[in-house]
Amino acid sequence: MAIIYHYCNYETFKKIITNKTLRLSDIRKSNDKYEMDLFLKQHEGAKEIPEDSSRINTDYWKMLIEEIDRVTNEMRCFASCLSVGADKLSQWERYGDNCKGVAIGFNKEKLINHIEKVAESLSGNNSDDIVPKIVAEKVTYKKLKYFFWFNDIHKQYKQIRENPLNYYKECAFTKHIGFWEEKEFRIALLFKKGGNKFLDGDFLNHIGMNENNVKSYKISEKSEEHEKEYIDLKFPESLIEEVYIGPLGKAEGGEDTRKLIIKDLWENGIRCKTKQSEIPYRQSKS
Repeated sequence: MAIIYHYCNYETFKKIITNKTLRLSDIRKSNDKYEMDLFLKQHEGAKEIPEDSSRINTDYWKMLIEEIDRVTNEMRCFASCLSVGADKLSQWERYGDNCKGVAIGFNKEKLINHIEKVAESLSGNNSDDIVPKIVAEKVTYKKLKYFFWFNDIHKQYKQIRENPLNYYKECAFTKHIGFWEEKEFRIALLFKKGGNKFLDGDFLNHIGMNENNVKSYKISEKSEEHEKEYIDLKFPESLIEEVYIGPLGKAEGGEDTRKLIIKDLWENGIRCKTKQSEIPYRQSKS
């Protein structure tokens, strides 16, 4: 059985198991400054038509670049990030409250099945020209290299034009190779900007969701509000298989951390294994 882990601090852990939700937030606010832009960065070095352009249809070249820019500017992605790595020190340090936090282990197959069911609700409820997409899968890591396609430009333009979400999904699941050790697994919701539909509070209807799969959300088309945006996606408690306690996990008042975690889980109807991290980590004294 494959398990994927969401590393977090104790307060976030309590909210997740109490509300039975995973928070999806604007992926552009992550710690990867090339997030969603890696493909675009790769294209930037080739936006000028090469001097030797005899084998290139320059009209379609320009149209393809414009289409890529348009799709990137029109679309948005909200995601929740997990890892296939169990008890990883880098994850504890970055996302697990500097080794004091918790890692919630989700059954990978059940989680994917749950997201697929949510995805089904998106297919028939949206009257927009682009139906939203929600996907759960591993991230691919690539180096930042400037390149562009010299062949089949018309074909690629047509593919992006007809199915922009497929292109945007590639952007959402591609990260710089410098992050490869995170072994990230991601749940990503991709949708077209909604303009006044969002400001009028009609966001869920716009993307084809409802209160059955979203507990709460805050979305705004105002850029100054983007830091505060989120979508809390519901999940059944049966998805949680185990919970790891960080190498330096301590409960308030010195109470046994594992007993406290078990108590929290039972009070919220969750029956699963609990494990203490096996990493012999000692925090340096400064």
